[in-house]
Amino acid sequence: MEVSKKNYCLISGLFENDKFFHTHQHHNPESNISWLKKLGKLNGILVFSSLGDTQCVIKSIDLNEKNICINIGTGSQIFYKQNDKIIIHKYFPAGRALNTYQQFFKSLGLDIFKLYKNIKLSDVINSSLSIDNNVFPQSINYLNGGRIINIQEDNFEYKNLLGSILKSIVLQYQIYLPNRKNIILSGGIPHKMKIVEQSFRYFYPNHKIILNKEEYSTHLGMIKYIEQYL
Repeated sequence: MEVSKKNYCLISGLFENDKFFHTHQHHNPESNISWLKKLGKLNGILVFSSLGDTQCVIKSIDLNEKNICINIGTGSQIFYKQNDKIIIHKYFPAGRALNTYQQFFKSLGLDIFKLYKNIKLSDVINSSLSIDNNVFPQSINYLNGGRIINIQEDNFEYKNLLGSILKSIVLQYQIYLPNRKNIILSGGIPHKMKIVEQSFRYFYPNHKIILNKEEYSTHLGMIKYIEQYL
């Protein structure tokens, strides 16, 4: 099938005469090309289309109609399958927000992630600050940056702050979740911070919380893509 040159970009154009030639999906809405595909060869080396870490995480997890995956790393997303399609909600503040607070703690000679080892589930449950973690413009509910609300004379101490930050991260997914039984937690943060899994078990009592056994879901998904297409 001939494809008009106006429908493909420079990268696709490099492979115009190759048997794997195709237009990129974002340039041709009617194309069925999705995520990783062979583009062709340059100097005898096989070149693939770009592949994002979100797609790799999805590939690494066995999603079905009973599961929801909440991936929490530097970025954070929700994935679930609906009518054989993968639904994605993205740009939830997670690791990027924690790294923003880390800048402040580091200026005091402290490490926020080490401090979190002192935080118990009760600190998260009883935390009383209202935290907006949307600190970067792309975040899902960004409005002029993040904020801390409800600071009182007697409640502004580090355990309340850290507990409140984590509670706001855990609860931010509630309105986006479909009615599914299982929540699969993936990504580096739930593996490195055990308090995250504990908090999900408390705040989502009607779900079965499953910690994905593979910490490096992105790498596992990449391997699966390579095995499939090579």
